[in-house]
Amino acid sequence: PVVKIDDNTTEVEWVYDSVQDVWNGNVSFTEVGEYKLTAEFSDRSGNEMALYDHTICINNSVPVVEVSFTGSPVVNEIYSEDRVATINIKDALFDANNVNVIVNAVNGSGESVDISAKDYSGYAKNIENWIENSGTYTLVLPEFDIDAIYTFDISYVNMAGTSAADY
Repeated sequence: PVVKIDDNTTEVEWVYDSVQDVWNGNVSFTEVGEYKLTAEFSDRSGNEMALYDHTICINNSVPVVEVSFTGSPVVNEIYSEDRVATINIKDALFDANNVNVIVNAVNGSGESVDISAKDYSGYAKNIENWIENSGTYTLVLPEFDIDAIYTFDISYVNMAGTSAADY
């Protein structure tokens, strides 16, 4: 059998299980990363097995989400200028599709204000809108420029299924 990790052949110690009539081998992944594992084999008669090709992600870190906003309130939480939110997510194997941004807006009477044209959620899921720097991914959302009272929620789950703390 030929076993490769990221196209590099790796040694595998094979053990025969006579009860199951199968050979077993273990491959260890100890570092955070994304690995391509392939295996191929042909028996003595030249019969080839189908190529085994699988991607494995190792990520044992808890992602961290931080958000900052521009501007200073004039009074309490009332701002006289448009605001911009910047999201930073630190994660070893970032996937923008796993970012959920929910922004809602109401007027002073509590009635919903339509901000759907901003599509904050869709904007956050587009990897082209993110900038990566040393494992931290940064997104600057479109401005909050419609007169309203906004609520902002972000959640993120990394590729290993670990959730960032609520924001």
